[in-house]
Amino acid sequence: MDISVFTVITDNQRNLPFYMETAGWQQHQPHIHRLSGYPCYHWLQTVSGGGELVLDGQIYSITPGIGFLLLPHDPHEYYAVREPWEVYWLTFDGFHIDTIMASLGFTDSCVLTLSDNKPVEAILQDIIEEAKTNDGLNNLELSALVYKFLICLLRYSSIEDNRSLQQYYIHLAPVLDYIKGHYMDEISLEHLASCMDITPQYLCRLFKEAFGVTPFTYLAKYRIKKAKELLLLNKSLTIREVSHSVGYNDVSYFCSLFRKYEGMAPGVFRKAHQ
Repeated sequence: MDISVFTVITDNQRNLPFYMETAGWQQHQPHIHRLSGYPCYHWLQTVSGGGELVLDGQIYSITPGIGFLLLPHDPHEYYAVREPWEVYWLTFDGFHIDTIMASLGFTDSCVLTLSDNKPVEAILQDIIEEAKTNDGLNNLELSALVYKFLICLLRYSSIEDNRSLQQYYIHLAPVLDYIKGHYMDEISLEHLASCMDITPQYLCRLFKEAFGVTPFTYLAKYRIKKAKELLLLNKSLTIREVSHSVGYNDVSYFCSLFRKYEGMAPGVFRKAHQ
């Protein structure tokens, strides 16, 4: 039996960062043609079978492991091409949601490939079950679940043949593990690249695509993270000792870097958290 669940959208609910409008599962997705689009954000993903999406004059194949995210009011059409076309869907909106979605990188309607569709399906199932409860306060839980869904989508989805964030993390695991175990040592870009048997240039490209920063910037941020932990967990350590413990023999450089990322000196940071 197909499932469709809706929520009562009150004024208070519209003031939430996210709110669910409707969600569901359908074994036989019907033909949909919206000349003026849909008024909310709309996600649909294939479980089995297949369909096609017509968007901006292009036709996209929506097969298992693929879904599409539509922005409000974007004209579109979708229909089954391999029956039964089984799908999950979610529509949602929120207060200042356009700004939030843009910050997550969702600025245009798009077709996304999921490196692992199971986590996304699991959250959609949780949303459906929560919406079924008709609890007067479940709009708060649903708001949190919609945000969790978007973060999951951000983690496991990619456009066309690009890697998802999860795939980048798995691919870069040898380098990330090396940084985790040797951040206190002197580390060169060549040494990091040798962990994956790739060139330094290609490693920089992978880090830029995965994290938006260079390997050395990632290393610096990781060292500052460990420095903050030492400053708070071992208050007997001097600033110089903390600096040396995270791989910086030049204390002045360490303090300068700490200010750059934290907006305050290490000593001020420690006092602020006492």
